[in-house]
Amino acid sequence: MTSPQQFALGDRVRILDHHHWARGALGTITSPPREVAMLAGPGVFYWVSFDVEQMDVEGDGPYVSGEIIGTALEVA
Repeated sequence: MTSPQQFALGDRVRILDHHHWARGALGTITSPPREVAMLAGPGVFYWVSFDVEQMDVEGDGPYVSGEIIGTALEVA
């Protein structure tokens, strides 16, 4: 079993096509907004600032950034 990819601030990533939203989007790992960081515990999610604004699966947005699980990311 392989370990999940680890990303650092500034890493360029692509959201994999199997993820439920922002499929195929390119972006950069950034720090989450303070409010999000205060609510989130340590985990496997990353905050991605998208190169192009994204709509979610319900048509809401556009979003300039969002929380994406690490298993849905690859190095861009």
